[in-house]
Amino acid sequence: YQRRVHGDSPTLIKMENVVEHIRVEIPDYNNNNPDGVVYYRIELTLEGTQDPIKWSVSRRFSEFEELHRKLFSRITRIPFLPAKTIFKLGPDDIPRRRVELETYLRMLSSRIDVMQTNELCAFLQLENNVEVTVNEPRQVSGIDYLPAPATDAIYIPERGLLFIGLANLSPISAISSFISSSILRRAPGDEQPGAIIAYEEKPRGSLKFEQIWRKNTSKVVTSLAWDTALGILAIGTAEGAIECLSIDIAGDCGYSELTIGLRHEDAVACIAFDKTRGILFSVGRDKQLFWVKPTRDAISPTVESKIFMNELSYVLVSPERRQLFISDIVGNVFVYEYEEGKSVNFLHTIKADDPVPIKALATDPSNSLLFFGDTNGFIYIYNLGRHSNPKLYSLMVKFQTDTDIKTLCYDQRRKELFVGAGNGAVHVISATKSSVFYSWSAHIDAISGMTAVPARGILLTASKDKFLRVWYLPELWSVPEKDKQIRLTRAELLEQLTQKSLGALYAVENVEENGWKQDQPRPQRVEESKAEDPDKKQAIVRPERRDEDEEDLKGWAN
Repeated sequence: YQRRVHGDSPTLIKMENVVEHIRVEIPDYNNNNPDGVVYYRIELTLEGTQDPIKWSVSRRFSEFEELHRKLFSRITRIPFLPAKTIFKLGPDDIPRRRVELETYLRMLSSRIDVMQTNELCAFLQLENNVEVTVNEPRQVSGIDYLPAPATDAIYIPERGLLFIGLANLSPISAISSFISSSILRRAPGDEQPGAIIAYEEKPRGSLKFEQIWRKNTSKVVTSLAWDTALGILAIGTAEGAIECLSIDIAGDCGYSELTIGLRHEDAVACIAFDKTRGILFSVGRDKQLFWVKPTRDAISPTVESKIFMNELSYVLVSPERRQLFISDIVGNVFVYEYEEGKSVNFLHTIKADDPVPIKALATDPSNSLLFFGDTNGFIYIYNLGRHSNPKLYSLMVKFQTDTDIKTLCYDQRRKELFVGAGNGAVHVISATKSSVFYSWSAHIDAISGMTAVPARGILLTASKDKFLRVWYLPELWSVPEKDKQIRLTRAELLEQLTQKSLGALYAVENVEENGWKQDQPRPQRVEESKAEDPDKKQAIVRPERRDEDEEDLKGWAN
């Protein structure tokens, strides 16, 4: 926000200061109109500057209803709007409604995620009195009208591959699938209730995806996992089966099926790879944890398992710590230590405040933070630090975002956590704040998968509404625009993203993972490494590493 000052430079007012210093009142109303409509006069005062800014707006109740409808479609936990009456308001009803509407607007104006919406800005005429710049995410690409609701999605930017798991086909989708069976080279009677579809980015870096193959599954696909080193895609299904496909990354990206002999007695809840050791972990509704090391040969690997007391909901792997974080449906997160070829070893239990399912967990790349969310909409953030003993892990902050959190995704470069909600909204949590500071309606149904690509500034979201969308994220959310690309049209922005060289994209990603921006000078140190000839040594210049733990933890303390 910038205050309009004629003849002088505008005075910068940050969004959090606007929320803190804006005062909203409805001091009176006007019902002396020929049409009998009541207009409520909204008086706004923005303090926190040398000269407070004051203005007023008149709105009728139907305009409040329209605002509420728009906000309700994209923002969670909107306060209740006073109900509309069938009969004409009496003399005592109008003053009461005035007070109720004033309370409603004050609750809206106290939330930064609501204040950033164009709908509320227009309703309060902020753009006429305060120069408004709210940088919204821009959809630059996507896949429309999938044959069935998406249940999970994995994007592999370095190879330009996208895998999407699908749920039950609707009758219309089943008919469409039947008609297209010859095109997809399937027998007409092979239609199954679930499927996995593979897409390739063509040309590379364009964010335009073309389907390369589709594989039907016997039941709904519930979870996907990918190991780049092995080139293996694991698929969990609702009947408990886990299939593994060996993907020909060096060739045409076709697949061959692998036998691993892993099957749950009930639906698979989540699967995940230790991408350092090539171990696949899975948890299911049958209360079991399985782990196995898939191979490309025909020999079935050894499957090991452990039984828990309650139905399991998610598994998160931390290869650096050699730890598993396993959640269940009664608010527990179990921490286990594992070693290749050995049984898992219980270390600690982290308990949520409510005995409800925890269906999403995430860590930052440095593994110093643990995030998890429950079906009541609470986000928990734990400080893992450098501690190897989980009993020393400490709760840093807990706050409520939305009912039914579906998925979490952390962007290390931006220091932001993206939360996918059951109503299709995406909430953004900054590492410098302990609450949601931006939200947008990405889909009209639950979000089932998210992937952030820090080097390209994009976020992929998949949903049960049968859409996959690619969002360009503004470098700055709610301060005067410095990211000039946000002013481009969708086509222009997509063209600019396409023109970036892949080498630069992925090199920047590696650089920024270590906390260094592309335009920053990078301190260097020289160390010696052994070449192939032990008598010869080669000097390698590496960036000086900094301790990121302290940086990552800033802002999360209560």
